[in-house]
Amino acid sequence: MVKEYFPVEHVIDRTLFIYQELLGLDFKRLPGVQTWHPDVQCFEVRDSESKDLLGHFYLDLHPRDNKYGHAAVFPLIKRNND
Repeated sequence: MVKEYFPVEHVIDRTLFIYQELLGLDFKRLPGVQTWHPDVQCFEVRDSESKDLLGHFYLDLHPRDNKYGHAAVFPLIKRNND
């Protein structure tokens, strides 16, 4: 019943807004990025002042078969595009 009062898209938008304000970041959803499931969303992260690209992250919120049943966070890999 809780989801009636907290639609997922609104919660995502508001949560990212708070992080943007607190951390000085800009998040941009990247539609059309190939992911492991259609429900997965990819976001670009930029510094709000310099507009420098800081990285990307994937948001995979929905339960489904063959997926962890708990919160999972995986290490980030830093790479240069040189």
